[in-house]
Amino acid sequence: MGVWVFAGTAFGQSVLPPEQPALGPGGADYRHGGVRKCGPFGSGAQTCWIFEPEAPVCVTAPIVVFLHGYGGVESGSSGAWISHLVRKGHSVIFPLYQTDPFGLENYTRDAMVGVRNAWKVLAEEAGHPRPDPEGRWAVLGYSLGASIGANLCAMAEKEGLPVPRALMACNAGDANVLLEFATPVLQSPSEIPDLFLLVVAGAEDRLVGETVSRAIFEKSVRVQPRNKNLIRLESDSHGQPGLVADHFAPVCPDMSLSNFEDLQSVFSGRAQLGGKRKGRGGRADALDYYGYWKWMDALIGAAFHGNSRDAALGNTPAQRFMGVWSDGTPVREPMVEEAQ
Repeated sequence: MGVWVFAGTAFGQSVLPPEQPALGPGGADYRHGGVRKCGPFGSGAQTCWIFEPEAPVCVTAPIVVFLHGYGGVESGSSGAWISHLVRKGHSVIFPLYQTDPFGLENYTRDAMVGVRNAWKVLAEEAGHPRPDPEGRWAVLGYSLGASIGANLCAMAEKEGLPVPRALMACNAGDANVLLEFATPVLQSPSEIPDLFLLVVAGAEDRLVGETVSRAIFEKSVRVQPRNKNLIRLESDSHGQPGLVADHFAPVCPDMSLSNFEDLQSVFSGRAQLGGKRKGRGGRADALDYYGYWKWMDALIGAAFHGNSRDAALGNTPAQRFMGVWSDGTPVREPMVEEAQ
């Protein structure tokens, strides 16, 4: 008896996307079983939250600063990625930075004050993992947060913080992309220090395109060319649900990490800014496991520990591998641009 195959399915079964790998960058080999939300610390737009590993707790932990996109002040809307980073062994600082939808000129300063407040809490208050004694920390920014993250890296040393080891800018946006005459938030990418840099853009990002991503990539002249890439993530509709590399591809909620109740007091009756979520229920998918999450994990591994570089940088097969659909078809690879 032959095997009937219909439009990429066997016996009428759908072709399914890849699951999270068990091991490695982007994988489910977590060092910690839980996440502890602490805060809020500070006030107004300079408020921040800290997400810390637990089960087990740790004495010290490297820091990742997570900068949300415009309006994404509700931490639960990015909670799945935050949880992944924390359970891998990092303290994640989540600055609010935005209480006024029109106060873009203040966002970078307020984010920096929030980061410094959180750093002080980690360094001085009992019950928190201390910042890494070697000063290892990284910045992860999404959309407008990518521009702010680039600014923070450029100004960190002058602000009395260690030089960050890594920056990942995802689907980078800025005010002047949407409003031609707006003052840009991205300030001095040429002042980004020598670190490990990944800039990721979605091939179907119709909201911000690649303008800001390319500015961060090309103008970060202090970063060694071998230590930075621009990645264009591709969509793939081979199976169901499809994988869509649009502006909101990195956004994966986990409402157990929500700061919603805290925001009530911070906003004090003002209209709240709401975070966007993925379609299909906003669940993490292969674009996260083999894309955003893998690349950030590997970038941190390369910058902090000297490992996993081949999955982060260099236009390698490990960097480009996006998993395999359930019928054995590889997910479409991204385009990787290397610096000259």
